[in-house]
Amino acid sequence: MDDNGVGWFYRHVHGVIDFVRDNPALVSKTAQNNCEALSNGFDKEWRNKVKQFQTPIFSRSTKGAWVLRFDDILADALELGALRKDEIDLSPEDMQVVAALTPKDIPTEVIHTLIAYYRANKPEDSDWVVLPVASFDAYFGSTNFSHKWLVKIPDTILTREKQSFGVCRYRVNI
Repeated sequence: MDDNGVGWFYRHVHGVIDFVRDNPALVSKTAQNNCEALSNGFDKEWRNKVKQFQTPIFSRSTKGAWVLRFDDILADALELGALRKDEIDLSPEDMQVVAALTPKDIPTEVIHTLIAYYRANKPEDSDWVVLPVASFDAYFGSTNFSHKWLVKIPDTILTREKQSFGVCRYRVNI
């Protein structure tokens, strides 16, 4: 999140709106109608929501538990600062090893993404990284990642522990 309160969610919503406007032939009529409503009211509603979070959480105007959860998310984003934009590149040797070890029905981009995520998030005191499986499903746009690809990745590439509640721990072996 930047100093103006613009974070990933705000950019994502505006990215969706821009995509729908630029590609009307690729989206449904319902999506176009929803996009129009979103583009007309999102910025105002977002500003109101940000103002609401400047209200003390125990104020009479605070609404329920959702506000507390969303408030926690905003507080975390402000505390952690801007998202990293690190580019993790695989060496040509690593790319050859990955290509040789990747099963035919798994896109190599999946393995590259897993290795890059691992290298970007590996703590200094452990070889294990928490893998947010549900987030990777969302990133790849389907449940193929968790239901088809992840279980087929050989131990020569990565070792993972049992998945539970949408996360697991894994270690890259390359």
